Formats: sequence, C-alpha cells, structure tokens
Amino acid sequence: MSEDANDPTSPPVALVRPAASRRWVWLFPVAALLFVVALVMTYVVKHGPVITINMSHGHGIKPTAPVRCRGIVVGEVIDVSLGTGLDEVVVKARLDPSAESIARAGSRFWVVRPRVSITGVGGLDTLAGSHYVEVIPGHGPPQRRFVALDEPPVVAAMDPDGLEIVLDSAERGSLRAGAPITYRQVRVGVVRSVGLAGDASTVQVRGYIEPRFAMLVREDSRFWNVSGAAWEVGLKGVRFELESLQALLDGGIAFATPDPPGGGVRNGQRFRLHARPENRWLRWRPSLPVGTRLLPAGTLRPDLVRITVIRRSGRVIQREQRSKGWLLPVEGGLIGPSDLVPANEEGEIEIDGQTHALADLKPEERKGLVRLMIDHQGSTAWSLDASRMMKNPEDCVVVTDAATAPVLVGAVRLRRSSPAAYEVDDALAFDADLSGAAVMSREDGALVGLLSVDDGKGTILGVEP
Repeated sequence: MSEDANDPTSPPVALVRPAASRRWVWLFPVAALLFVVALVMTYVVKHGPVITINMSHGHGIKPTAPVRCRGIVVGEVIDVSLGTGLDEVVVKARLDPSAESIARAGSRFWVVRPRVSITGVGGLDTLAGSHYVEVIPGHGPPQRRFVALDEPPVVAAMDPDGLEIVLDSAERGSLRAGAPITYRQVRVGVVRSVGLAGDASTVQVRGYIEPRFAMLVREDSRFWNVSGAAWEVGLKGVRFELESLQALLDGGIAFATPDPPGGGVRNGQRFRLHARPENRWLRWRPSLPVGTRLLPAGTLRPDLVRITVIRRSGRVIQREQRSKGWLLPVEGGLIGPSDLVPANEEGEIEIDGQTHALADLKPEERKGLVRLMIDHQGSTAWSLDASRMMKNPEDCVVVTDAATAPVLVGAVRLRRSSPAAYEVDDALAFDADLSGAAVMSREDGALVGLLSVDDGKGTILGVEP
C-alpha cells in the first residue's frame, strides 16, 4: 500500500465496479410480441375467411343463421344490412376454416325458405327453424364477394359430363325453367331457361341432359312440346291425353331417337322443338347405352336377369329357403355365382315368373361361376368380348338395373384371392340381393366380373371372355 493511501490528509479515492448486465430485460417485449402473434395465428386457424354476399332481398335472413353446403353447416352469417343505395341487402358470413375453399369464383349462394306449389314443396326444414344460406361450391380462383341467386338453381350441380342442348320453338306454351325433359316418359333432364332468342325470331329453350342419359340424344333425335293437355273427338268418343300434372303446369319436353340412331352430339347442339310428335317417332325403338356418371360415357350396362332360387330341406318337416340375385345373360345361357345358384344341389329357380328345376338346366360350375343352359328371350345377351379379367386391383362400379343405385368399389378395397377372384374389404358390406351383380371397370367400362355375396362379404369373380 502506498504512503498516499495512509495519509489522512489525502482526498478519498472512489472504487468503481462495473454494473451487472441486464440484457434479459429485452426478453419481455419479445415474449409479448410472440404472444400477440400466437393469438393472431390462433384466431386465424379457428376462424375462416369472411365473405360478402349481395342479395336483392333478405328473405328474413338474420345474424347467426347457418351457411350450409350439402346439408352440412360450413359457416355462419355475422351481419345483415342494407346496401349504400338501399337497393340491395349485404350479408357478411364467416366460413369455417375447413370450408375456406368455398370462397371461390363460381360458388352460388341463395336463401333457403319454405316453398309450396302444386308441383312440389321445398325448404320445409325452415318452417320450424330460421332461414339459412345454401351454397354450391365453385372451382375458380379465390374470391370474397358474391351475388346471391334470387331462386334456387334448377340444376343444383351440373356434371361436366352432362349434355347441354338448345331447342328453338315457335312459341313458349307453358314451358318454364325446371320443366322435365323425358325419354319414354322417364325423366332424363331438365329445362334450364326459356326466353326469346337474340333476334326475337324464336323462343330459345336451353336444356340439360344428365350424364348417364347423354347418349340417348343423337344428331337425328326429335324433340316436341308436351305442355298442357290434348284431346281428340272422333267416332269412338273423346280421347284425352296428359303427359303429367307437372307438364300441365310447368310444361315439359319429350324426345325420341330413330332406329338405327345417328351420330352423337356435343354441348350446344341445336334442335327444333316441334309442337307435337309424328306417329313414326313414337314407334322408334333403338338400342342405346344408359349408364351412370361413375362409368365412362357410352358404357353399355348388362341387361341382368332377376331370379329367385328356392332350396328345400327336411323330409318330415320341409323347410323352404329363398334367395334372390342376378344372372348375366350370355349366348345360350345364364351365368351367376355358384353361391347363389348351387350346381350340385336340388332346388328350383324362378325366372320371369316361371319355375325351373335346377337339374333340368344342367348347371356347369367353373371357377366359382355357374352356367345355366337356358335360352333367355327376355334380355339382351351380353357379348363376352366386352369382358376382361382384372390384372391388378382397379376402381370398379357394381351395377344391377336402373332402379338400383350403383356402388363404387375403390381399388384400395380389393385383394386378390385367386387368379380369377378379388375379395372386397370387410368394411364395405353388401346386401345379399346384390349377389350376381355386374362389376364394371371405371377406366374403360368393361365387365370385369360378377359379385358374389356371402354373409355381407363381397367377392368379385372374373368372367373369362
């Protein structure tokens, strides 16, 4: 120690030590910022986009009213107000995050409310509850502002494989949007719009034909108006004709295709709409493919035969077991699963109201299929040249007749059980009545097998060409 330090007369010397670092204080604003970001992200994740829907009328729509798509709630109305010009209603709705893709160009919105007419009713679910907004999703680029439809669309969802046609008529009659288009009195399409042509020389009717019936329309098809009623007075009395009540009120269009039919048509094909049909049109009976939108356009569906198999057991107390299914008509016989038609058992089979002993039909079994030697006149024989074996699992469609909805079977549900058979995943159960149904390929529409059903489990049995 120096002498100066011990000298009482010397001035004091300050000892300076550096202060401890407090850089951690900056963590507070950083943490606060991260917290705010987390709140914003949470809000965005839990809340979808807000869209604006302009309507000509509110129709009683209120905040908290649901927005629905295919019967599922996908959003909620959050605000309803008049537009700045007081000539429209502005509805703001928030979509669920999972339904954000609905906010795209082409989406169509309208208010669902009760509708009652002679031809039908609609929106009955709003009688007990509030009105709501229905939407059909579009496929365009993202969009946040829309104009609602005043009325529900005539065709809720137009399949791109459907056929749009234009009919020119001298007068409207009672035709209106929503009127049916029929083939042999079976509804195959709908009238989308009715109005004057651009030069007012004709009435222009735009129609839409469903995809599975599109092949019925050919370049030489003839269309006529079935609106209203017609009567004829003669020596035999008064003849009164009425297509249907809906045709009387909304109008309707029927058409026929000649035999042999002409070439196919494309969207926008124009036809003349006649006031009444010629007698020869009503006698046309062409053979045309009627398919399903699950299969390629023009796919010919097999004309399956509905059958009932009767098995009897017991000697003292006889029991009868009945099972129903389908058989495929081919040249010289009928083919079906052996589980449905046993080859080595005694029994009977009912076909077209007639009962045959199985033994008399000489059943022949091969690879799970049975062939019955019977010439069936009521159905068109299926050409086995239009059949093929599946080399690998592929998307298929199970079909029977026009009254039964087709069943889609994805390739992921198939597992090869033998060179000529594929088992269907147990998760997809089949009704026993579907045994013998035709299985068609979604790729090319070929017949790739017949369905065998055993206690709900399905197996596709290949039909060799």
